[in-house]
Amino acid sequence: VAIKIVLPVIFFIVFIFIGGTIVNVLMSPIYTMLSEKAETILTGKEFPFSARQSAKDIWRALRIALRNTAKPLLLTFLCLFLNFIPVVGSIASVCLLFVINAYYFGSGFMDYTFERWRYSVTESSKGTRELKYLAIANGAVYSLPLYLFCGTFFAAFIGGVSAVAATISQIELKARP
Repeated sequence: VAIKIVLPVIFFIVFIFIGGTIVNVLMSPIYTMLSEKAETILTGKEFPFSARQSAKDIWRALRIALRNTAKPLLLTFLCLFLNFIPVVGSIASVCLLFVINAYYFGSGFMDYTFERWRYSVTESSKGTRELKYLAIANGAVYSLPLYLFCGTFFAAFIGGVSAVAATISQIELKARP
């Protein structure tokens, strides 16, 4: 009975986690440009290209991507133990995993702006924790199509919306006294 309950949940989680992460990695250059363009439109600030800065940004992005993959993967593994509690555990597990994935996907979308603002990885993590509800909301918009089996193709388009929404929200929150 446990195998009939746990295995489908495991495959569902792997599909969402792996599919969403792959889409984010592949679409990252486009999300970066969308986020940058949104900030340019809102603030008028231009961001000139620099090969040296791009190399630093790529290294930083790899560290963030590893963090945003390892932590939710560990938390996902821990949540799987909830599935041993019949019905209630499975429902709690799926809900908790949705919030975890939304937070880390949202963190990734927010990081496009933090990266441009030259935040370190630590500062970016702290900024995301301070704006955790913004991260969860932006990540939820991206995660929802994955959970509803609309597919990663649709989620890729939604990711662009989430990246722009995160940028707009961060700029507005930064402008507040």
